[in-house]
Amino acid sequence: MSEIFIQEENFIDDVDEPIIPDKLRAELGGYYSVDSLGALVPLRYESNRILSSSISPAERNDQLLFPTHNHVINIYGKESEFRDQIQWREFVEQLCETGKAYESHSFILGNYSVTKELTVNHHEFEYEDNTKEYDTNLLLNYNLMNYRFNNETEQLKKMSLIKSIYDGPNITAPNSEDTFKQTLLEYPERIQDYSGSITSLDRKQRHIFDFQFSGIQSSKHGVPPESMPFHFKATVHCGISANSFLHTYMSRTNMSKFIMQSLKNNNIYRTLEYADPTAPQSRGPQYIKSHDLINILINYDFSNFKEGDDELFLHQEQSELNSNSSSNRFVNTMNRIKFLEDIRVLLKTKSKDYKEVINCNTSELFSVGWKVEKYYLNDQTIPVQTYHICKHGDLNNFVDTQLKYGDVYIYKITHLIAVLGNYYTYSDLHTSDDGLTEGLRGTDGVIRSYGDHDISKKYGARVKVSVAPSFYIMEIPAMNHNIILNDRPTLPPEVVFYNESNKRNNINILLKTPDGEVYNPDYQFQRIGPSDEAVETRLAQSQDNLYGTIFSNEHFTGTYEIYRLGTPPKSISDFENNLLTLVDQQADILSRPMGSEGHRYNYTLEYPNASYEDVVLPHKKYYYLFRTLTYHGTPSSHSHIYELELMEDSDETKIVVKEYKIPEQKDYSYSKACKRLMRIVPSYEQLLFKSEFSAFDSSIFADIGTMPDSIFNGMPTGKVFKIRITSKHTGKKMDINLRFKIRKSNF
Repeated sequence: MSEIFIQEENFIDDVDEPIIPDKLRAELGGYYSVDSLGALVPLRYESNRILSSSISPAERNDQLLFPTHNHVINIYGKESEFRDQIQWREFVEQLCETGKAYESHSFILGNYSVTKELTVNHHEFEYEDNTKEYDTNLLLNYNLMNYRFNNETEQLKKMSLIKSIYDGPNITAPNSEDTFKQTLLEYPERIQDYSGSITSLDRKQRHIFDFQFSGIQSSKHGVPPESMPFHFKATVHCGISANSFLHTYMSRTNMSKFIMQSLKNNNIYRTLEYADPTAPQSRGPQYIKSHDLINILINYDFSNFKEGDDELFLHQEQSELNSNSSSNRFVNTMNRIKFLEDIRVLLKTKSKDYKEVINCNTSELFSVGWKVEKYYLNDQTIPVQTYHICKHGDLNNFVDTQLKYGDVYIYKITHLIAVLGNYYTYSDLHTSDDGLTEGLRGTDGVIRSYGDHDISKKYGARVKVSVAPSFYIMEIPAMNHNIILNDRPTLPPEVVFYNESNKRNNINILLKTPDGEVYNPDYQFQRIGPSDEAVETRLAQSQDNLYGTIFSNEHFTGTYEIYRLGTPPKSISDFENNLLTLVDQQADILSRPMGSEGHRYNYTLEYPNASYEDVVLPHKKYYYLFRTLTYHGTPSSHSHIYELELMEDSDETKIVVKEYKIPEQKDYSYSKACKRLMRIVPSYEQLLFKSEFSAFDSSIFADIGTMPDSIFNGMPTGKVFKIRITSKHTGKKMDINLRFKIRKSNF
């Protein structure tokens, strides 16, 4: 499937009362509109006052840096439609506005298909805790660690390794799975003893420019992202691919870094409004951020390249990125000239002339790359990080590992597409006039003769049109997705109650989490109360694409919640503020002597099962509810409700335990069967007076009816009752709105 994007001013949505930007184009060509059958087609909007017209073949002006196409248009009016030459001239001037620029950037683009996945590969609890403490851009960046040339400069080595002040001069940046794992284990010490500026480490990763080289040598080490504890991966595929010419020109002239940086720094971009008639009307027009490539090529300094303090370029020529030597400046200048030559050739072969524009031919597309913006918590601020990826074709396997545990990230991926459109202007308008047997009169009053104009026709006009290229790099939205890195909840615990004969008021509770995992999208988290809404939100945003919320023991470390009530619960939320205790039977262990030197060390043993001893009163019912907590505090669904009673006699005690079901409230509807006739009257109590009265006045309305809920309520007209009658045979329904009134004649 594909979509057609039409600039809002070039789409006529009301064919009965059209608002037409260029009336001459409407006469000679057309505008996109929706016809009576609902199809999107170019339609011509004619005044029926034009007898004939001609458009000369295009003449290309190669003397300009960016070539233009020039045409001559001759139009002739019907003699029956005009009173005189004055009326003809007024019509032509309204038909053809000289000096005004008309744009055309319509294009067809395939629909985007997106695959995205947040994966927890293995658990490093210490690193997961570190992610809660440090800012996003201070965490380990897989893209820097996996960059093939991360050992080329001291800056890249320092950032990819999180180089410590205690590292030796010969240490190398990560380049294999083993060095990835080692860097991960050493992260707490490395970030604490970082040899550079923490502020710079954060700021340099605000904008990362990644150049995907298509040559024989890959720009990656090839270490899979599964070597990291967790990662987010996204792939975006576009149904209709754009042309690769522009990307090829940028790569072979080494202009990619200049173009991508200029897009990031361009503050005079335009926001073009596009109508998409094939999309639902509720979506409305799209507003697309657009950068004028021709303006960038003219005004941007391509001789000196300097990496900004908030920029990091993953470029093969690392040693030459920030070099301002005279030789580099000369090479950059020559590369710019080569690039401009390539652009000129592209414009000559791909630009449209006037006939193609007015006949609604769509613009040529050229791929530039992708932009991935990452927002932290919400998207009302600037992105915490942006990847600028210079690449032709689909965005394959974008990976991000800089994620804080338990926090929301919003990813917005836009496709950088160059649209080769046009703008055209009319000039040099001449019209026929009274008394002229040869030539046409210009707007300046001068009479000129043209061999291409038929002077035998009474009403004639001649105008020139110049069509210039308009090359915009547009940021087309492809994906908007929220994620949250959250641990998987466990299953509800299994519970065993028992008591001991020598402890008359004590009960013992054994807790165990069942083994196994649940991969069932229909199995949902069951909350206790409103305080669990945040948990539900986190689980919803971290769901698996196929299985929804996965329940597993992989994050469980043996912590249980025990809730208790002394009265029967009316709803599950009654337990919310009645947490009895947390149970966690972890133990700190001191190891026996290890090795020849006899070193010993402490470690924590996480025991998955737990027990708890509670004190209760005999012959009183208690209600228990249980949950487990993961390492990061995510609760499981709650267990069944257990009703427990300690029974005591003269010489022994025993406990009675059973599952308690909360009674369901039932709503009743009353019905009565009848045949063909039905009589409806108030009950006798509704018609009795509470006291005697001597005169009929308004005071009696408050006195009628001895029931607490009177049908009159002090008014002469009673309340409205709705009675629904349903046929037993056909099922048809009839509603009767019934109201009782007090009439004086009844007294």
